[in-house]
Amino acid sequence: MVEQKRLTSSHRKGGARRFLAIAAALAVSLTGLVATPATTATAASSSSTGCGVNPMAAATPNGSENGYTVFARENAVFANSETEGTIAVGGTATFGDPRGNQSQQYPIMHGGVGGNADYSVPTIDGQPNRVLIQKFKSNNKVVQVKAQGAVGSDAEAGAKIADQTTPADYTFGQMFGGSGTTFFPADGNNMSPQIESFVQPWTNLADAQSSWGTNGDVLSYFPDDNGQTVLQSFSNWQPVEAPASNDQTITLSSDGPSKLPLSAFDGIDKYKLANYSETSFLVITVSAGDVVNGRVNLPSYSFAGKDSADKEGISHILFDLSALTGDVELTTANEPVRGSVYAPSAHVIFPAESDGGREFEGQIIAQSVTALQGGKEIHTNVFKGRFECGDQPSEPNEGTFNLRKILSGIDATNFPAGTTFPVTATWDGGTKTFDLPADGTVVPSGITLPEGTTVTLTEGDLPTTPDGYTYVSNEPSAETITIYQGDNNNIAWSVTNTYEKDVTPTKEGTFNLRKILSGIDATNFPAGTTFPVTATWDGGTKTFDLPADGTVVPSGITLPEGTTVTLTEGDLPTTPDGYTYVSNEPSAETITIYQGDNNNIAWSVTNTYKTQKVSEGGFDLAKTLKGVTAADFPEDTVFTVTATWSIDGTENVREFKLPVDGSLVAGPHDLPAGTEVTFDEVDVPEIAGHTFTAVEFSAQTLTIEAGETVKVSAVNTYKKTEKAIDDTDDDSKVDNSGDEVTNGPEDDELAKTGASTVTTITLAGLLLLSAGGVLLVTRRRLAQSGR
Repeated sequence: MVEQKRLTSSHRKGGARRFLAIAAALAVSLTGLVATPATTATAASSSSTGCGVNPMAAATPNGSENGYTVFARENAVFANSETEGTIAVGGTATFGDPRGNQSQQYPIMHGGVGGNADYSVPTIDGQPNRVLIQKFKSNNKVVQVKAQGAVGSDAEAGAKIADQTTPADYTFGQMFGGSGTTFFPADGNNMSPQIESFVQPWTNLADAQSSWGTNGDVLSYFPDDNGQTVLQSFSNWQPVEAPASNDQTITLSSDGPSKLPLSAFDGIDKYKLANYSETSFLVITVSAGDVVNGRVNLPSYSFAGKDSADKEGISHILFDLSALTGDVELTTANEPVRGSVYAPSAHVIFPAESDGGREFEGQIIAQSVTALQGGKEIHTNVFKGRFECGDQPSEPNEGTFNLRKILSGIDATNFPAGTTFPVTATWDGGTKTFDLPADGTVVPSGITLPEGTTVTLTEGDLPTTPDGYTYVSNEPSAETITIYQGDNNNIAWSVTNTYEKDVTPTKEGTFNLRKILSGIDATNFPAGTTFPVTATWDGGTKTFDLPADGTVVPSGITLPEGTTVTLTEGDLPTTPDGYTYVSNEPSAETITIYQGDNNNIAWSVTNTYKTQKVSEGGFDLAKTLKGVTAADFPEDTVFTVTATWSIDGTENVREFKLPVDGSLVAGPHDLPAGTEVTFDEVDVPEIAGHTFTAVEFSAQTLTIEAGETVKVSAVNTYKKTEKAIDDTDDDSKVDNSGDEVTNGPEDDELAKTGASTVTTITLAGLLLLSAGGVLLVTRRRLAQSGR
C-alpha cells in the first residue's frame, strides 16, 4: 500500500502512532465505519480521540451501531445446544448435524441464561435483528428465535431470510402453539424442520414474507472486511509480559494495545487480564505453525462472560487467525473458548463435545463456521477494542464499485454453466469490461478512483436466450455512478435482465356427430326424424339430435387437448312398418380431443335394421326393480335372463344380460308365429341390507304373434333387511331355483318363479289383484313398435 510505505519511512518519535492514525483513518474511509465507544472495565484511562477502528467491524452491518455474535461470510452449521446472541450467514445456515447435539429444538435468544445479555443487537433496514441468513436448512431441527433476556427494542429482534425459495415447498404460517410466525414445509406440522420466530406475530403470508425478507443478499448489508489490513498496518504495539504460569495476570499498558504470539502461551491453559480499555487490549496471533493435526489449542480467559465485572476482559481479547486458511478446529484445555476470533479466510470448527469441543464466549468472523460441540452453548461478548486515530493530514477520498447481474423471470440454471453478461464501465481517462456471472456473483471492479469520478456502465451483447423464454428488457440500478457518493467507498451496481417464459398455447379441439343407417333408408322414417346422442365429459354434458339423413352435426363445443368425451345414444324413434331394429354400433365409445393432432374428430353411430316378415314376430327384454333403485347397485351390474323356445323340435336357449338401469335389450324378432317362449333368471345380484324375494316376468310364457314385437319386463323385488333372524325361527325356505318361498302371514309378495307351494302362489296372486296390480303383456304391433 502506498500509505504504508510512506508512513513506515518515518522514524520520528510518535511516527508509528501517526502511521496507525492514517492507516486507521484510511480503513474507516474504505469501510464507511463509525467507531462506537466501548466500556472501560478497569481503572485504566481511555484516550478519547473521537474515532477508532474496530478490526471486527466487518460483522457490523452498514448503518448499524452493533455487530453480530457470529458472522460467516459463506456457510455455517449450528449443531451445539443453543446460541445466546445474534447470527449472520452469507450463505446457507444449516441447523443440526449427526455429529452434534441431537435435541430437536435449537433456541436462539438474547442471553442471561448461561451467557451475557449486556449487549445490543444489530439493525437491518433500521429494524433490530437477531438472525440474518441467506438460505435456511434444517436437519430435523425446530429453530426458535426468542427474545428471552432482551429488553427494549432488542426484544423485537427477529429473523430474516434473504432467499425464501429454499428449501423447496417451504412457506410461512402461524407458529404451532403460539402467535408468532414459522417458516416450514407447506404440508408440515409442529415436528417438521422449521424456523419459528416468537417475536414476529403472524398476520398473513404477504406480511410474513416482508417481515422476514431483505432488500438484497445478506452480504450486501455489510462493509468490506479490512480487519487484516488494520491489524497488519499497526506497528505501535506496547510491550507486555507473557504469563509464566497458569492463571497469571497479564497487565496491559495504558498507552495502547499489545500483541503476543500463541506460542508465548505454551503450557498455559488460562490467564487473567488487567488494565484493559477501549485502546488497551490484547491481540494473540495464530500462525500456521500453531495448527497441529488441523487443531489449534487456545488459552482461556479465567472469568466467565456473565455477571461479574471481570467478564469485560473477554471483550478485549482478539485471536488473530487471519494468516490461516481452510479448516481449523478450535479448542482449549478445559475452559470455554473466550475472546473474539478473527479468521476471515478460514473455516472455523468447534469439534464435537466428545472430541474436546468447548463452549464459546466472544465474537467471531470467519469464512465459514461449524459448531458441533453438543451440549455446549455460544455466548455473546463482542470485541470492544479500538485502534486510535488521532490528528492526521487530510487524505483524498477514493472509492471503488462492484457489479452484479440480477435475473427476473428466469433462473441462472436455465443458462449454460458459466454464462456471463458483459458490462463496460467508462470514466474520464479509462474503460474496462466486466463479465457478470448469471448466478448473481458480485464482481469487484478492482478499480480505485478519486471521489466524484463519474462512471458510466453499459451492458453489451447478451448471451443467447434459453429455449422457452423471451428476453424483455434490462434495467440498470443506475446509468452512472459517482465514486464515494454519500461516503460510500464501494458502490454496489447491478443490472436486472427480465425474461418471460414462453406460453405454449393449449391445444383445443372439437368434434362432430353423424347418424348412419344400415338396412333401411332415411326416407322410411317420417320427415325430420332424429336420433338423440348425449356427450359427457369432465365438467359438462350435452345432447345432440342427429338427423336420419346422415347430416353432420357440429358439436359447437371446444375442449382442451386430452379431454375424454363419452357418447351414448338415447331412446330411438319408432321403427318404420315392415322393419325390425337390430343393433347400434358407435364408431367409438369415447373420443379424446385433439388425439393425433385432429382438432375436429368425426364420430358416428350406425343403426342397423332388417325387413320383418309378416309371419314372424319377436320380443325385447328390460329389467325393472322394486324395493330398490338402480343407484343402489354398482353401475355395471347386469341381470342374466334365459329365454327358451323350440322350432321344428329343436330347443333353443339364449342368455340375455339386462342392465340395471332398465335399458332395453333386443331379442330375436324373426321367430315363427305361434312359437312359445319361456323365461327364467339366473345369477341374481345381491345388495347389502336387502334380501332378494322374487322375479316376475310380464309374460312368463310368451306366444309369438305375427308382426308383433313384445317387450317383456323382468321385475326383481328386494326387501330391506330389518334385523338378523335366527335360522331356527325362519319360516321361509329357498327352492332349487334360489327363490325364497315364505309361508308366513307377512308374505304379501308376488308369486315366485319356480315356487313349489301352489297355495302361496295363489295367495300372492290374490293379494296382488286386490292391490290393483295387473300383469301386463305389452304388445306392440309393427306399426307402433319402437324396436
